[in-house]
Amino acid sequence: MKNETTDDDVNEIAKFLLGSDNYEIYPLHSGGNNSIFIAKREKIKIVIKKYFRDLRDKRDRYDTEKKFYLLELENTPKSLFWNDQKKIAAFEYIEGNIPNEVTSDDIQNIVKWICYIQKKRDSFVAKEISLASDACLSIRDHIFSLKRRIDKLLNGNLKHKGFMDFFQNELYPKAQKIINFVEKSFSSKLDYKIVENYQILSPSDFGYHNILKGKDNKLWFFDFEYSGWDDPAKLICDFFCQPQVSVPLGFSENFINALVEFTGDKEIANRFEILYPLHQVKWACILLNEFSHSGAARRKFAKKIINLDNQLTKAKKLLCQIKTF
Repeated sequence: MKNETTDDDVNEIAKFLLGSDNYEIYPLHSGGNNSIFIAKREKIKIVIKKYFRDLRDKRDRYDTEKKFYLLELENTPKSLFWNDQKKIAAFEYIEGNIPNEVTSDDIQNIVKWICYIQKKRDSFVAKEISLASDACLSIRDHIFSLKRRIDKLLNGNLKHKGFMDFFQNELYPKAQKIINFVEKSFSSKLDYKIVENYQILSPSDFGYHNILKGKDNKLWFFDFEYSGWDDPAKLICDFFCQPQVSVPLGFSENFINALVEFTGDKEIANRFEILYPLHQVKWACILLNEFSHSGAARRKFAKKIINLDNQLTKAKKLLCQIKTF
């Protein structure tokens, strides 16, 4: 049964995988970048994902996620179908919810899963995986990641007075202070590249917003369209910056200790401590993506309705939590 919110490609895949044209299909509005649908026939459910493409954005989200899935990782929804031409994939449906509270057991299992991925690092598949979409292999890369997002916002929706006031008077000045602090802290090491042995396979954009918890308390990890090789300190920063579920910073030691032991990189803790505020500002910018032209285009493709004022309020709240230097 076709749905007016889908297109022929998605309906054809649903019909093929479910073995019938007698099915229900409806959009899942949790995705912010892609068009995601749930197709159902009797007791069988599948998830169909159509990946966003834009000439202004060179990233191939489909290919990146497909390569990461070739690692055959545990605790991920099984992939059922890949269409390289249409950039559409299908996955098994997992019954569960994004956790609304943080437990020490969950953190322990999350850290174990990240370390488990690293055991695949010497495989042929891993060697074919590229750098993460927003990879930061030097301190200057971390700084540029923030500057790039600031520039994108500066060229965005300038008609929203509340946004412009916040950007000019609060976000931009704080960003400059933090960038100056980071540059001073790493003045002699700004361009030092993290050696390959210290890089990790990262799911990227990693946090509770991309984790499901089943009824049996099993954790499932999904959404790897930005994945690749990256700085472990960046993965830790992103995990504790993501705003959907606030994670106490005390748990950062779990990640740091495990990744230091695995990689041998004893500078992870120092990089995390100094770079964390910079990535907090970056995530404030991410919350304001809808004010940029590319961000608005992705949300339109994903059929996700965004309240700009709500996003602005969230960004203000996050910025207030950032340590000032």
